Amino acid sequence: YNHGQVYNPTGSSMVPKQPGHNCPSCFVSPGHYLQGPGLIRSVGRYVSKLLGADKVGIFITPGNARRNGEALDASLAEHGVSAEYVEFLGICSGEEVDRVSELWEHEKLGAVLAVGGGSCNDAGKHVAHNLGVPSVVVSTLAATDAPCSALTILYTPEGGYVGGAVFPQSPNIVIVDTDIVAKAPKRTLVSGLGDAMSTFYEARTCYNNPQALSMLEARPTATAFAIAELCAKSLYQFADDALVAVDEKQPSHALERVVEANTLLSLSLIHISEPTRLLSISYAVFCLKKKKKNYKLQAQR
Repeated sequence: YNHGQVYNPTGSSMVPKQPGHNCPSCFVSPGHYLQGPGLIRSVGRYVSKLLGADKVGIFITPGNARRNGEALDASLAEHGVSAEYVEFLGICSGEEVDRVSELWEHEKLGAVLAVGGGSCNDAGKHVAHNLGVPSVVVSTLAATDAPCSALTILYTPEGGYVGGAVFPQSPNIVIVDTDIVAKAPKRTLVSGLGDAMSTFYEARTCYNNPQALSMLEARPTATAFAIAELCAKSLYQFADDALVAVDEKQPSHALERVVEANTLLSLSLIHISEPTRLLSISYAVFCLKKKKKNYKLQAQR
C-alpha cells in the first residue's frame, strides 16, 4: 500500500515530492478512541458491540499477560468472545509479523488485539492488515502515538532499523487504560512528552509551507494543526502534575490530559510533520531508541 498513489499520484512521483494536481488535504484517525481508568475490563464489550467480533487474536507482551491477562479474559468471556493468544517476542520485525500472520491465517478471527507498548502495537496493526481484519490496540503505555497511527516501524530481528509500512487506515479501536498507565515506569510517560512536544514544531513548519506534504503524501488539514496546537498546550499545562500522578500510581485529571496528548493528539503531528525531518536525523533517533531497548532486553535475559 502507498499513500501517494491514492491521494497524490502526480505530486508523489515528482522529485522532490510536492502537491500535485487535485492533491487533497487529508487526515486519518482511529475509528474509536477510548481512554479512562479500568477499561481493560471493558475490552470484551467494545469488540463485541463495536465490531461484532466473537473470536479475536490477542497479541500480547509477557508482562501484560501476567498483569492484565486475567481481567482481559474475564471481559471477553462475559461477552462471549473467544480468544487465541500469541506472545509478542519483543521486536517488531517482518519475521515476527509473518510468524503471527501465518499462525492465525486460518483462524477466522473477527479482530486482532495488540496489548502492550508501541512495538507490540505496531506489530499487531501489521498482522491485522495482513489478515484483512479489524485492528484493536490496547495500549499499556503513553510513550508514543503508535497506537493511533496508520503505520508500523519495522526492524531486523536483531533490532536494526528497516523502515516503515503504511496502511490505508488507523486502528478501528484504540483503548488506553489509565490505571495501567499510571503504574507504568515514569520514563515511558516522559518519553511520550518529548515525542509529542518536539513534533509540534515540525508540524508548524510543514503546515505553513504550501509545498510541503504530510506523511500521507497529501496536504495537512487545519483540523490536524489545531489538534497539534492543543497537544502542545496540554503538555505545557499538565505535564508536571501528570508526573506526580505517576509517582503516586493513581490516575488524575492531569494524567488523563497528558495521556490523550501523547497518544491521540500527537497523531496529528505525525500525519503533518514526519517528511520535514531529515532522513539522517530520523534514522539516528530510531537507532538510539532501539539501542536502549536492546540494552534493556539483554539486562532482562
